[in-house]
Amino acid sequence: MILRFSLLLCLLAVSFSVRPIIPTPTEITSGSAKVTIPRCAIQFAPAAQSLLEVHESFFDPSSPCATRDPPFTVHAQVADPSESCSNETYELDVTSTEARILAACPPGTVRGYATLLYLFEFNEDMTEVTIDSLPIHVKDGPRFEHRGLMIDTARHFMTKKTIMQVISSMALVKLNVLHWHISDDDSFPLYSPSYPSLAKDAAFSPSMVYTKRDILEITSQAKRYFIKIVPEIDTPSHTRACLLYTSPSPRDSCASRMPSSACKKKKKKK
Repeated sequence: MILRFSLLLCLLAVSFSVRPIIPTPTEITSGSAKVTIPRCAIQFAPAAQSLLEVHESFFDPSSPCATRDPPFTVHAQVADPSESCSNETYELDVTSTEARILAACPPGTVRGYATLLYLFEFNEDMTEVTIDSLPIHVKDGPRFEHRGLMIDTARHFMTKKTIMQVISSMALVKLNVLHWHISDDDSFPLYSPSYPSLAKDAAFSPSMVYTKRDILEITSQAKRYFIKIVPEIDTPSHTRACLLYTSPSPRDSCASRMPSSACKKKKKKK
């Protein structure tokens, strides 16, 4: 699998004179210049301050590194800054001193910044960035309006940190919909203020539960990257895990988690 992925990257590298960008942009032109700058020399113009939070989510702002004068400045210009505007198209121009993102709507700035990250080649300790093939011009927009990924935490619990890492990874490859399969027969890991014992009894363990604060942090992360979360809470079927909340006997607990044949085998062993 790793070999196949490496071959794919090699093919992409052959296709473009710049570093591979995933997904492939609609248009890209490049030159032959090259620049190396300290990572901490990357600054964000006032109109691009919304991208600073995105930038710091990928790189630890407290890690030491040098600066330079003049800095490498990231600019962003949005044609329609309203929250209702969802167009993801953008244009990106990169020189040795700046990157300019021109977007139709706010989501386009984040998609343009994701492309800029692909152009960065970091040194081993992540303190310097090299950009090849300058100047670079990219014009891009999504081919498909819905570009999604599904996670199933009902059967395979994922920590809040892992889910937030998934969302960051989605932003890098410009996915925009996270289908979150939260509950099923196997577990109900979502805390409910109305029924506080539900998740405690129906989750895999009391520690494998998403609190209200967890949900707020996860949804805030997704909003920052303009990724829509589509939660799936199964009902009225696929709710056997909830029977633990109403029927706490060992026999009912087994029946709510496993096929009846498995419960019979457990009973015989006793």
